Amino acid sequence: MVVPGRKKSVIRPNSPEGRNNGARFFFIAILSISTPNLECLLQRIAIFTATRWEFQAIQQALAGGRTKKTEGLRQYTVDWPSGSATVIQTGIGLQKAKKACRQILTGTHYDLAISSGFAGALISSSIGALVIPNVVVLGRGESAEGSESFSYHCNVEYSSIIRRVQKSLNLQCVSDALVSVSWIVCSASEKRALSKKYQASALDMESAGIAAVAQEYQVPFLVIRTVSDLNDETLPQEFNFFLSPTFWMKGLWRMVSRPALWWHVYRLRQQSKVASRELTRFFEMFVTHLRQRETCQL
Repeated sequence: MVVPGRKKSVIRPNSPEGRNNGARFFFIAILSISTPNLECLLQRIAIFTATRWEFQAIQQALAGGRTKKTEGLRQYTVDWPSGSATVIQTGIGLQKAKKACRQILTGTHYDLAISSGFAGALISSSIGALVIPNVVVLGRGESAEGSESFSYHCNVEYSSIIRRVQKSLNLQCVSDALVSVSWIVCSASEKRALSKKYQASALDMESAGIAAVAQEYQVPFLVIRTVSDLNDETLPQEFNFFLSPTFWMKGLWRMVSRPALWWHVYRLRQQSKVASRELTRFFEMFVTHLRQRETCQL
């Protein structure tokens, strides 16, 4: 604005003021080019799942990738201009999860490790509800050596995106602590005990192992899972036989000799289908948001 009675001030390019303004503009331009917009940067992400059903649910959400098997690990990778996502099938249990996670993080640098798949609810919930805990706790059995429990805090960088996706899909959310144990928790009473002991709202068998290795390699970590069985459900104890090759045949014989157990298998499979569908829906939109971040950088 020109004030009446006052000459308009003009900065000439060759004047000291003009040269200072030019230098300042040049500095800002160089800084903006050399410093990436971290809020928009799509990174290299590793997504760890235990079973083929969980693996397939996330694979379905990530189109245009390639599948390979390296040193016994099934992997699916999709690449984008500024990053990639790799889904890895680890197998069931803490030790298999830790071994697979260490194998992956040793070979390649990743910016984020996600433990994904299904989870059991320890509080009132619904099948397919989203499980995004703020902390993961390693649970100990009564007969386990030592009573110390380890906890791992989940990364919060993606919290705003996760919340937006959760609200967009109208998913119920379970966001308190998650406890990882080395056995299949079958009874409703045992679920209540674990919830009370660890102040947890969900459980699984892999996340604490993945979190421990991610912390060892200084890779940010988080959990994105969906509920496949409820807190008041009771599962057959025979399911634990299938965790060990030694007792696998014994478990199979028990299933054959007790046909009523197949109803539990059928029910859990149907619930897993719902959990798979919601997991696919979540990752489809989650990746869309990541791609939007990538686009705003380019």
